[in-house]
Amino acid sequence: MYQRQSEQGESDWQDQSGFRYHGAEARYRDQEIPSYKRNPLIEALPPIYTEEEIAALLEYDPGYDEKYRQWSSELRLHLILDAVRFIQPLVNHIALGQLIGVLLRSGYVERNPFPRKEHLLKNHASLERMKEGLRALHPPQSTGREISVIGLSGVGKSTALRSIFALYDQIINHSHYQDQPFTLRQLVYIKLECPQDGSLGGLCKAFFKEVDRLLETNTYRLYVKSGRRTVDEMLIDMAGVASRHFLGILIIDEIQNLREAKGEGAAHVLNFLVQLGNELGIPVVLVGTPRAQAILTGEFRRARRASGLGAFPWDRMKEDEEWEIFTRALWRYQYVRKPTPLTDELRHALYFESQGITDLAVKVYMLAQIEAITRATCDEEEEVTKDLIEEVAQDRLRYMQRFLNALRTNDPEELKKFEDIGPIDLEFAVNVAIASLRRRNARSTNSSTPGKEKGEQTSAGIDAATGQKRPDTGTTKKRPDTTETKPVVLLQFLDKGKLDGKTGYEALKAGGYTRAAWEHLKPEIEASRETLSA
Repeated sequence: MYQRQSEQGESDWQDQSGFRYHGAEARYRDQEIPSYKRNPLIEALPPIYTEEEIAALLEYDPGYDEKYRQWSSELRLHLILDAVRFIQPLVNHIALGQLIGVLLRSGYVERNPFPRKEHLLKNHASLERMKEGLRALHPPQSTGREISVIGLSGVGKSTALRSIFALYDQIINHSHYQDQPFTLRQLVYIKLECPQDGSLGGLCKAFFKEVDRLLETNTYRLYVKSGRRTVDEMLIDMAGVASRHFLGILIIDEIQNLREAKGEGAAHVLNFLVQLGNELGIPVVLVGTPRAQAILTGEFRRARRASGLGAFPWDRMKEDEEWEIFTRALWRYQYVRKPTPLTDELRHALYFESQGITDLAVKVYMLAQIEAITRATCDEEEEVTKDLIEEVAQDRLRYMQRFLNALRTNDPEELKKFEDIGPIDLEFAVNVAIASLRRRNARSTNSSTPGKEKGEQTSAGIDAATGQKRPDTGTTKKRPDTTETKPVVLLQFLDKGKLDGKTGYEALKAGGYTRAAWEHLKPEIEASRETLSA
């Protein structure tokens, strides 16, 4: 029976109501770097990986077999959903993996819990200094324990970070170190999303909820619900909890939400994050889209004053050797009956339609396969071609074509007009494809039914024997045309939008089913131009 450690520090953990213990038991490794030696927080981490080791560990292959192409259409559509999880490590993955390893260990160097008395005194003094500096208008100079990972939506930055941190045990349980009792639940990393309103209070609440989820504590009740508490009080409590569990790295995603913070809210958030690094030695990793760039340039960069590790830009891929490596790995997952060799023409077509954005490239390739499987009437028609890639991209990515064109022309002013691009729901596309296949199979089955006797009317009102349309007596209801799938698709989009908290308009817009008013007038405008020219 595992026991739970409360926030007051008791050692009597208790397992109640089926609480399942999770975390890893500390296993200490000898360190070669002098500053890392005799520090249980660092010795309990995995070894420092080489570039080759990181690449091998980050790579993910969901598996592929040539026989999959002979499976039924429905099974192959499910395989497509599984294939999108593949990861091909590139230069950015390896560089960021090494950087995270450095940040994590350097942050622990000055927080060695031994000797204990010295550590406790130092930690208390740090928290006191944080109280004094929380409301400073301009953050102090940073010691360089913050980095920002900024890139377009879909380029793979969040997936890379998730894979990198999966190399580390998130919770490490210590009981003894060098023959001394040492009871501690070390929280190696924690990931939060910046609140939609960019508020410090919301960030604190999200932190306490995540700590409670991971460690089975009750910090949210203690520090949020226990009476009326100011944001500053919650911030100090948040810093105290992070310090008590020796938080290794704090990751905050969607940092562009700071744009919505009121007044000096963004400056106060960044001030607090800088102080976490300065006073407590906790590194902070900020993840966001280019929309966050103005905030980080105006506030966070000023705090760093060109010191520290700084920004880690995560750009879309260029059409170079890396693109070739990536597409070669992606093209392996081919589930159509007639496989297509990867040519330079296909590789270029995929780049043109995705502009090197990883998520778009994967989804367009998989959508092309879904389309080929769904519409084919024979094995020879199940093939991924350049024309099919272009057709699928123009159809499924039609709502982001202006954004892609701005990337193609490298127009920074035009790019500023766009918000974050929405994700493509491949699971929804597969569900629609499976439903379409079922309807087609049902029609095929009905059409192969033996002819009906003379006088029997078909669902279309045609006499099966004479082939003549019979008069409508008003007693037979007209059956809906099962080939008309668009209303069903639209309703599914609306239902999915409700689950995501979107309005009907937002759901249809995300699916590319709405257009600007001028687009409806386009035919009339072009006709007028032709008339004037004549």
